[in-house]
Amino acid sequence: MLHWEVMRDHAPLKIALVYAAVGFLWITVSDRIVEWIAASPQQLVRLQTYKGWAYIVITTALVYGLMRLYAANRAAAHRQTLRANKVIEASLRQKELLVRELRHRVHNNLQAIIALMNISDESQTTEEAKQRVFALSASHELALSYGDISRIDSRDFLDRFTQRFLGRYTDGRTIRFESTVPPGMGITFTINHAVPVGMYLAEICRHECGIGTEVTVVLSADETSWWIETPVGPTGVSASLCEAWAAQVGGTVRRGDRTAALVVPRASQPTPSLG
Repeated sequence: MLHWEVMRDHAPLKIALVYAAVGFLWITVSDRIVEWIAASPQQLVRLQTYKGWAYIVITTALVYGLMRLYAANRAAAHRQTLRANKVIEASLRQKELLVRELRHRVHNNLQAIIALMNISDESQTTEEAKQRVFALSASHELALSYGDISRIDSRDFLDRFTQRFLGRYTDGRTIRFESTVPPGMGITFTINHAVPVGMYLAEICRHECGIGTEVTVVLSADETSWWIETPVGPTGVSASLCEAWAAQVGGTVRRGDRTAALVVPRASQPTPSLG
């Protein structure tokens, strides 16, 4: 961008200098050539006339070419400026949408947490609230760290979430992440996937690690759906909350004898936040 600005600022001077240099060289060289060729005063006059016409033609073509180049440079700089402005405008629009989305999601999810505090056992309310608010904050922060919140690599998100958050959330107890997703079958989250999935895992791990068990989080997928398998999930209020988080991404919680899985069809779209 600076290159084009400099060219625009000095282009008129450059054109004038080129014109002056060509004129000086033409007069100096052509006069000597004409004097050498001319055999008589009459022929010298004719050659001087032809030389003047040639000078006009050549300098006109030169000025035309320089002005075309100058105009092309200005047009290129203008197009570059327009492209840069469009990128900036798109970035600003994305950030504005992001801020509105975050305000909406945080408000609704905190409303859900407040509702759970009201129905939880009073002796557990403060600690559970702290953990759930921390889970909400951590999942949002991690999702936003990817820049493009519409294309979040699921494997990387889950790996980082289990390392950065769940270990702290469960007082350092063992939390492992594994993926069995076949090569080439990438699962991409949006922030509307990432936050509910993070909250779901936080609720599972709070329950399981609370009784001292080791938790292994496994991401799997096939052609129709993807799922996150964990040890058997919580019951009561926590189980209802897990089902609510699963519903936000269009999924269900399926329980077996030893495991529970958040199963999400690949074509599903996340629903609005709780509340």
